[in-house]
Amino acid sequence: MWRAAQMLLLRWGAHMARALRLRFTPSGRAILATAIVATAFGIDISRTRALQVAAAATGLLLVAAIFLLRRRLPLAWSRELPRYGTVGVALAYTLRITNLSASRSLPEFELVDTLAASWPTRDEYTRFVEPGLLDGPLERWLGFRRWLRLALTRRGGIIPAQRGHALPPRAAASLEMTLQPLRRGYLHFGRASLGIPDPLGLVNALQSGGAPDRLLILPRRYAVPRLDAGMSRRHQAGRVRRASNVGDSQEFLALREYMRGDALRHIHWRSWARTGTPIVKQFENEYLSRLALILDTCTAPGLPLEAALSIGASYLAGDQPADVVIDLMLMGPRLLESSSGRGLGTVDGQLALLACAEPALPGEFHRFAGAVLTMLPRISAAIVILPQWDEDRRAFLRTLRARGLPLQCFLTSRGTSPAAPVTDADGVLEVRPESMEEDLARHRARIARAAPATAVRA
Repeated sequence: MWRAAQMLLLRWGAHMARALRLRFTPSGRAILATAIVATAFGIDISRTRALQVAAAATGLLLVAAIFLLRRRLPLAWSRELPRYGTVGVALAYTLRITNLSASRSLPEFELVDTLAASWPTRDEYTRFVEPGLLDGPLERWLGFRRWLRLALTRRGGIIPAQRGHALPPRAAASLEMTLQPLRRGYLHFGRASLGIPDPLGLVNALQSGGAPDRLLILPRRYAVPRLDAGMSRRHQAGRVRRASNVGDSQEFLALREYMRGDALRHIHWRSWARTGTPIVKQFENEYLSRLALILDTCTAPGLPLEAALSIGASYLAGDQPADVVIDLMLMGPRLLESSSGRGLGTVDGQLALLACAEPALPGEFHRFAGAVLTMLPRISAAIVILPQWDEDRRAFLRTLRARGLPLQCFLTSRGTSPAAPVTDADGVLEVRPESMEEDLARHRARIARAAPATAVRA
């Protein structure tokens, strides 16, 4: 009962804090606090003059509030967002405001853009508040600051307010906003708020607008080691129907109508002469180099999983050979497969999958490993990223190596299982989440010294 009431109280407190921040300027909040404190101390007017201070402060706020009755201006709002951002890296975007009024100017204003609120659930709050991190008895009982931190992380970012100059009629202004992303995945923008202060500078007249938008935030990316063995082309038993015509062997599939961008050398002139419509020959690629990026998410949420996703995103966003197909195999609540390169898809789609990945149940690794092993005949090389280590994952790596695949494996756990410690024979590159850049740099240097000069970058 208390926990449900606590959630309602915390949410109400967050709404009130945001309303005070938007409606009152810093000077206005100071006057409001003075009025409240003076009223509390001025109950007995025979012993103190605090009530006079409270009356004066309240009078100032009432005079300022009269200016809130002004008629609103017709405004148009629009955002210009980048294609995507990165966790922990500030990004800039533009919010454009147009004054549609033909006669009235927009005074100087403060613009506040917000992300859609995402309130924590009771279970999330309970897991987030760890006893060793509590700040005191009041925080232990109420936990408002902890709740605000969790709510801010779920919302996904911080956007500082920006001040704008007066805007004449029929004029437009573009304000550069700064977003500090706090988590990966899609961030959803709500309605922006424009505050016009009264002449006393105490209270803001608010006007909201803007259509909902969303922005994809990718995991943080690093410079990663190259794969220390070359990749060979392998026969694709099922063919690759949509692959581009780059490769060693192609098989004729069918005739079809000409489409813009088709190579002229593939035109079937006899069919064109017979039908009067340009006809081209369609082929299938039989031999391709395929790099499997195998990412295990069968673990609990936390830093090891985020580090594993960062390594996967680093490989996808890095320089890739033009003639290599990258197959992403991601285990979430269900097995996800995505291919990029050679006309099969784009890396952007695979990065979106990583950005929105959710952890799977730890017991799902057996199903994930079995699905991956069925795809090995078409794979030329593999990069395996594991957020934890146990005997099952060791056996999985041994099976991959037994197939003769060039293999590189990363482990991002801060501690390995005592029952199955990592050994040199496992060939695993250990990366600590708290020092990823240093560990990856060390592995890059070691692999660069040991790898042959002809190795193909992965």
